[in-house]
Amino acid sequence: MHHAKHYLGWSAKAAVSTSFLPRTSLRLELFLYRRHDGLKWGLWKPLILTTLPIYPPPTAQSTIYRAELNQFILRIKGLFGIFRSNSFAWGKPRRAQIVIYPQGKSSDILLRYLDPAEVVVIDPWSTKLNVPALILTLMRGGRKRFDYLQATIALIKPKFVITTTDNDMLFYRLKESLPNSITIAIQNGLRGNYSSIPNGGFFDEVQRRPQLCADYIVAFGTEIAKVYEQHIDAKVFVGGSLRNNAFISGSNIKPSNKSNKSIIYVSQLPSAPALPNDVIAYLQDQPITYSEFYAAEKIVVDILHNYCIANNLEFTICGKQSSQCEIEQEFFGEVATSGRNSPLDSYSTLDAAHIVVTLDSTLGYEFHARGKRVLFIGGRFMHHQNESVRHMASVTFGFPAKLPQEGPYWLSDLSEGKIIERLNFLSQATDSEVRALNIEFKDRFMTFDPDNVRLIQFFSSIGMPVRVLP
Repeated sequence: MHHAKHYLGWSAKAAVSTSFLPRTSLRLELFLYRRHDGLKWGLWKPLILTTLPIYPPPTAQSTIYRAELNQFILRIKGLFGIFRSNSFAWGKPRRAQIVIYPQGKSSDILLRYLDPAEVVVIDPWSTKLNVPALILTLMRGGRKRFDYLQATIALIKPKFVITTTDNDMLFYRLKESLPNSITIAIQNGLRGNYSSIPNGGFFDEVQRRPQLCADYIVAFGTEIAKVYEQHIDAKVFVGGSLRNNAFISGSNIKPSNKSNKSIIYVSQLPSAPALPNDVIAYLQDQPITYSEFYAAEKIVVDILHNYCIANNLEFTICGKQSSQCEIEQEFFGEVATSGRNSPLDSYSTLDAAHIVVTLDSTLGYEFHARGKRVLFIGGRFMHHQNESVRHMASVTFGFPAKLPQEGPYWLSDLSEGKIIERLNFLSQATDSEVRALNIEFKDRFMTFDPDNVRLIQFFSSIGMPVRVLP
């Protein structure tokens, strides 16, 4: 007996076959073919999903048989869901020594330094699926994206597997299935303990999940490296930020834009709009609304704007979104906001600043590592009703290091008087004074490796095919 159902030019047919099987068994197969302009091309090819007993004796085994059948039905439903909601690539992924995922997240920076003939960049979380990898996933009995990721890597057969998303806990399960590949996670952002789901903070996750492992982790600085070494079975290389290291100071800035009288604030506003009371994050099980998360940014911008007017200084907001996105401009009001229209635009903007001001952005620490004058304001959640959220350690200066609540260029609340006091200090301090202060924390929060020279030397030392640099 046959049943066919069509989805967007595809047809799937389930068939029951009892040939060459015991009388009490049933083989369920799924046949796929592609249609174009109503014409079938390509032959039916069976994908045997399972073999099940159909006449179980009246014993406790009946429950097991029913469970197996339910699993098969779920697999079929999942497959039809895949065909409805995804597009497809037909070619088998090419063999390469290096797999990088996901696309974006600094994978573009890595490609500058590696032999392009030996690199394949994949995006296992996208809606475009590779058909050979999908078939292998199903043949292995997989139903999850992680299973699909494993199948994709198995087809490529790489020597090195790199993720540029170090807080992807699934990556640290890959090593078990890739004993002959070298797995490397590269840190791409600061790690706090709030998350988009309850009890999903990074530090909670690494402490809760056992047996996380990788061959190497490339960390921003020595403080976060200690956390990785404590909770993940991996060797840690302190390499700083790929993107920050790749930016060459002054390369994209016109001299007329340079100013020693400018203050630039780093916006962290997201592109997705939300209502003030929408819950967008959690600290453990404590919800944090959109207004609670971002209200501090508007408070700080207003203080900075008034300070710059009073002191005849230029003030700009370094936008997180493109200039086409109006959300930031509407949120901050009349203050000029620069757009981020290319990956390194934010670096060009901040490179022109005399003083950079941030709450808890990665960019702030990147420019601190460059020796820039940076003011860190750690009071993002000072107006939250819950005390544990108000005093969240992971948004304070230098976290996970334990430092004083206040210092010459950092504070832990939104006090206007304290902010102005530190702005005055940073405005008047000499370059040598600023360098002396910054060097106290050299490499602890963020190391600076211009053009990623040390990182590429490290890659070369473990046998990775790197691009020959001029």
